[in-house]
Order: sequence, then C-alpha cells, then structure tokens
Amino acid sequence: MQISGHTAKSGAALIPDADDRDLKNGRRSAFPAVQLARAPDAWSDPALAGAVVTVFPSVDTAESVWRETAATGACTVFQCFEWLATWRRTAGASEPLSDQIVHVSSEAGQTLMLLPLAIRRNAYGRSLEFLGGDLTDYNMPILGAGFSPGPRDAERLWAAILDVLPPVDFVRLRRMPLVFDGIANPFAGLAGSRHAIDAYGANLPPTFKDFTTRSPSFFNKNSQRRRRLAKEGTVRFAVAQDPAERVALTRFVIEQKSQWQRDTGQMDTFAAPERLAFYTTLAGLPFEEGGVVPVGLWVGSELVAGIWGTVFRGRFAVIVAAYHQDWAKFSVARLLMESAVEMCIARDDVEIFDLTVGDEGYKTDWSDHSLPLHEVIAPHSLRGRIFMAYWHLRGRAKTVPWLRDAVRSGMRLAQRVSKRD
Repeated sequence: MQISGHTAKSGAALIPDADDRDLKNGRRSAFPAVQLARAPDAWSDPALAGAVVTVFPSVDTAESVWRETAATGACTVFQCFEWLATWRRTAGASEPLSDQIVHVSSEAGQTLMLLPLAIRRNAYGRSLEFLGGDLTDYNMPILGAGFSPGPRDAERLWAAILDVLPPVDFVRLRRMPLVFDGIANPFAGLAGSRHAIDAYGANLPPTFKDFTTRSPSFFNKNSQRRRRLAKEGTVRFAVAQDPAERVALTRFVIEQKSQWQRDTGQMDTFAAPERLAFYTTLAGLPFEEGGVVPVGLWVGSELVAGIWGTVFRGRFAVIVAAYHQDWAKFSVARLLMESAVEMCIARDDVEIFDLTVGDEGYKTDWSDHSLPLHEVIAPHSLRGRIFMAYWHLRGRAKTVPWLRDAVRSGMRLAQRVSKRD
C-alpha cells in the first residue's frame, strides 16, 4: 500500500513507505504510516504531538513490538500475542481477513498503543474489526504505560488510524469495555458507541467462607449436592498439569459444549475442527505472562465437568465451561464452579473470578458486579451507508409496504455500487 507524503483528512501527515525516519530501536518503517500533528495545542496528551501511526500487515511482522508492548502495557489476556496469533493460525486461518496491526509511538519512539485490527471482506463489503472474532471476549488496544488519551484525543487518533488503513465500508468494533481494571478503553467511547452486552465477575474475598456469606442457602445446598455426588465415587477437583491431560480436558470441554448446543437446538459454534485446534493449541502453549488453566471435576476415574480458563494479571477467566449430560442431575457444573472459586481464593495471584461475556442465568449466583461492553458499528463509505440503511429497514419491511419497496430500491442501488468496486 503506497501512501503519498501529504496531509490526510485527520490533519495527520502521511509518511511514504520505507520512510527515512528512524523509528524505535533504530528500525526503519517499511510499512504504511502517518505522523500526527506536532502543534502543542493539537492534542491534550503531549505524547501524541508528532506521534507516528504504523500499520503492520500481519501478526507475524508485528510480533516483536507486540510482545514488547504487552509486557509492560495495559491489556487483557485476549490481547496477548499468544492468544491472537493462535486464533489467526487456527480458527481465523480460513476467514477472509487482512491483518491490520496498528502501532502508535511517540515522536521519541516510545510505544503508546498497539491495536490488533483486521479488515474482513464479505458480500456486504469491507469491514474493519478486531482480530479474534467471537473467541475474544474483551477488545481494546494494548496501552503503553501511562498513556490514557481522553475522548477528544481518541477521536482524532481514530481518524488518523482510518487515514492510514486501506479503505473500508464499515467499522465494527465490538465487546469493548469502557474501563478495564481501572484503565479507560479509549475507543469504547467513540461517537456512536452504544452499550451492547455485559460480562460478569466476582471480587474474591480473603477466604472461601467469606465468599459463601453472600448466599448461605445457595452454598448449603451445594454441600448437600456434593455429599450426594460422593456416593457415586470419590470426587476430585484438579488442575490439568501434564500436556496430555491438558489436551484431554480441553477436548472434553469443547466436545461437551458442542453436544449441549446441539441438544438444546442452538447453533453448534464449536463444530469446526479449527476451533478445537484453537483451544488445544493454546492449552499446550506457554504464555509469556499468565496462561491457560484447564480445571476439571472427576468422580472416580470419570471426568464429569470441566472449565477451560485463563489466569492473567489477577483474573481467572471462565472461557468455556461444560459438563457431561449424564451427570446433570448431580449439578456437577455448579460444584465444579464452586471448587474453581475456592481454588482461585487459595491462589495468591487471583483477585477477580471473571465469568466473561454473556447473560446466562447461572452467573448471578457467582458474580457481584457486571462489566458493560460497548460497540461501534458505523458505515464508512457510500456502500456502507446503503447497506446499513438496508439492515435497519429490513426488519420492518415485511409489515410496512412502503418500507418493503424502499428496501428493494436500496438493494438495487447497492448492487450497482458493488459492481463498480
């Protein structure tokens, strides 16, 4: 992608490819880049004055700066290189995506932000979104130490990022927490942002006994269920340690979750082999910080329930939880969750039990707070505006005749625009 040396719509100066300006560690930029305005009054955060926005064309080309940024920056486990690189090589390998890894550095070369994006091509056009698809629960940039742009700076920075990226028809930024662990997510508050869904979690007290005081009757019933289950065999909770056991537990969780979705008439989102490959690969992959923690509940020698979770910077995140349907009457999923909470309280590196995205009813039994997640879905071209209008109207068109005619006219126009692209 060639970029001329001129001023972009955002006011940023576009830097030609293979620019002579030395970047961090003496490396030269061989990728598309823009330099932000240097004027002192252009930015509320002076670190952005003259900052450079560079776009890496793949996960692999960004690996070095990515790992370096994540080591000291603010992020979730879902922005770790290990997580998104594995997704790109497994579940995301066959998707029609082009990676757009955005790196923002100060004029002095200090990393301010790394933003893992991708452009998806489909029948509706080109959509800019976060890497990781629906297997990533929280989306945000990795923010350099001390960097926290305010709303005005975030809007201008986002405009500069759009300037340097290839053209897109839509912006689809989903599952963005406004604040995560006290750190503001700068792009969750962009113009047009709206609350879309919630995640849930629990702050863990010093002891498990303290945790049970939030609902004594609930935990008394769990004790009764555990005694009943013990009549079927020795009940054992454990963290899978050796590689073979970690993979076996991962396969169990994914297969049981897949079976549950089919049994309940839902779309089987775990059916694709590449999705299983994502989870099993990560289960055996060492992270530079934190990592996957698969835990299970056994009765005798039989594994009856499992959680595929992660530990990262004070959080245990329940990513996928499942149980064998033959043991449903013993409430094994609930007993496993209880044992997992007790394990986390006993550890010295976990402060939050994170139930992640979704409004499943069982989460109210375990959580004491919610985390609002926002999204920005907006058109960014004529084609995008036509299709967005079509999507908004389509739901009502079946019952309103004049809307039905308008939708048909819009589709004919969209088809003509599509043929010109």
